[in-house]
Amino acid sequence: MFPRPSEWEFEEGEEILLHNSTKYGVINPLGPHWMEVLVTGEGDVRVPWLDIQKVVSVGQFVEVTTGVYCGQKGWVDTIVTGGMYQELSGW
Repeated sequence: MFPRPSEWEFEEGEEILLHNSTKYGVINPLGPHWMEVLVTGEGDVRVPWLDIQKVVSVGQFVEVTTGVYCGQKGWVDTIVTGGMYQELSGW
C-alpha cells in the first residue's frame, strides 16, 4: 500500500473525487494507507491514497505543495475539464 504523502492535507468531512470510478464522496476516518469515504449511494468505502483527488472549486484559496509551483498561493479562477490545469490569480 502507498502511504499518505506528508504534504497532502485532507480533513474529515472534506469532499474528494475517486479516480477509479469518478465518484464523489466525503472523508470519514483517515488511516496511514487509506481513508474511509462515504460515497453517495454506496455507503462507506475504504480507498487507497493513490485513488483520491481533492475537489477544488472556482473561488477557493489554495497553496501548491509540490512541483514547479510549490509555495504559490492564490484564488482559483479557472478549472479546465479534467482538472489538469488551474489558473490562480496573483501568479
